[in-house]
Amino acid sequence: MDKEGTPHIKLKDLYIGEVDGKKEASKSNFLDYFYKGHPVVKKSQKNDIYFIFGRKGTGKTILGYFLKKQYSDKDYTCKIIDAHEFELNYLTELYSATLEYDQYYLFWKWNILLHIAETLIEKHRVKKLIPFLKVGKIRKVMKNRYSTHKGFKREGFSIQRTTELGATMKGGLINRPFEGILNSSNKRSVDSSFTKTKYYEEIKTFEKYIKKALKNNSKFLIIYDDLDELKIAADKEGNINIRLIEKIFSAIKDINIMINKSCKNNGSKVMLLFRNDLLDMINSHSHNLNRIVSDSQAILDWHYNCDKRPYEEPLMDLILHKMKLSNEEIKELSTKDIYDKYFSNKVDGISVVRYLKRYSFGKPRDFIKYLNIIKEQYPDKDKFVSHTFKKCERRFSEYFYSELMNELSISENSDFVKEALLLIRNYKKSSFRYDDINRYYMDNIETYKNIRSCKEAVRFLYKKGVLGNSWLYKKNKRGKEIYHFSWAFRNDASPEPNYTQSFTVHKAIHKKFSM
Repeated sequence: MDKEGTPHIKLKDLYIGEVDGKKEASKSNFLDYFYKGHPVVKKSQKNDIYFIFGRKGTGKTILGYFLKKQYSDKDYTCKIIDAHEFELNYLTELYSATLEYDQYYLFWKWNILLHIAETLIEKHRVKKLIPFLKVGKIRKVMKNRYSTHKGFKREGFSIQRTTELGATMKGGLINRPFEGILNSSNKRSVDSSFTKTKYYEEIKTFEKYIKKALKNNSKFLIIYDDLDELKIAADKEGNINIRLIEKIFSAIKDINIMINKSCKNNGSKVMLLFRNDLLDMINSHSHNLNRIVSDSQAILDWHYNCDKRPYEEPLMDLILHKMKLSNEEIKELSTKDIYDKYFSNKVDGISVVRYLKRYSFGKPRDFIKYLNIIKEQYPDKDKFVSHTFKKCERRFSEYFYSELMNELSISENSDFVKEALLLIRNYKKSSFRYDDINRYYMDNIETYKNIRSCKEAVRFLYKKGVLGNSWLYKKNKRGKEIYHFSWAFRNDASPEPNYTQSFTVHKAIHKKFSM
């Protein structure tokens, strides 16, 4: 025991969480560690919430696994489907064909219906074997489409002559190798031509069967995640196909309306977990997307309750919750006691919570990663102290930059992204006025061939949180200047940069850019 009367436990004996939501969700007791304090956890379980939006690393994936477990315990059939399964369906249906614009909506609708059908077949294991029942008919459609010899329709026939012994019938008919022994003269054979029926030719019948089957007390939850990794939604350079992704929102909304009518609002639904930075990009090219999602969405954002005491801040409360459950010796302590024991020291003159927010985008993944880096470097320490944060700044900065590049890679032209970041890196100033960096850009314009204007680059970096605006707010009683900051990733910030104010580079990038 410490002299304060609390157990003496080293950092290596505490669980902070995992950066990868899937990895954390794979733990047998992950429900105990899951943080239920965010208001979206409750809101996401409402019947009319289909879309969960949040920045990369805010916890969408682990929320999906939490919902899957919650609904499964209530006898729902649940599935989480990622980009790879859509890729497989795409290859199965289209082979090397191009998906045309007028097929986008139908492609998403067919795939969603297919996944609903799978849950119905899984739920009704006996009824699916009875061909005249609706589930049996659904199973027959799927079996015909996806078994080796089914799912084809005849498109006429042709007559051909052969002098070979044993004329071979093409188009999947039975071969007759002995026929030539009986008659070696010229043969006439029928060459039937078969092609696979198009998925959109069956969609109406398929949907009709599903509607009727859903009335039979069918309860299910289907969640789509990681669709930003969908290769069919990107070109060779990795730029996302906005028009294709846009159509999944209307398909999900329409199918959920159908589900509610057929299932009589029993809670069954199809959900989409999606990055809100990509949503903003799609919204800027769409006239009605906001209308489709506005009444059916929840935003997974962690910038709320910011005036509370450090241990009550949502992100720190999440960390303390996991730490508390990870060791029996501190399980009975309050979150305040755990915070005081492990985070009481200040860093750069501010609380650990404020420091972690300053050096991150204010997401669970950022907090967890920084603290795990310290754990790995100082496993035998008994608390997170100032010098451990300072010593690990560079390593976290490397991680943060890699995550940032990964996040930006599909949102804009990759060469433009690299050059916009290079401009900040080369300028070497952590704070600057727009006119000054614009002058530097014009003097070195040959280095930045993919940037049309400095204002375009600065706006992009502001929107992505690399840059923020700063201005003098007031002076305190001792004459010290106090500045306020506007970061686009915070819900209280201006969505557009103010070019008359100073710009500041995000703290987490300073070490990477040697600032």
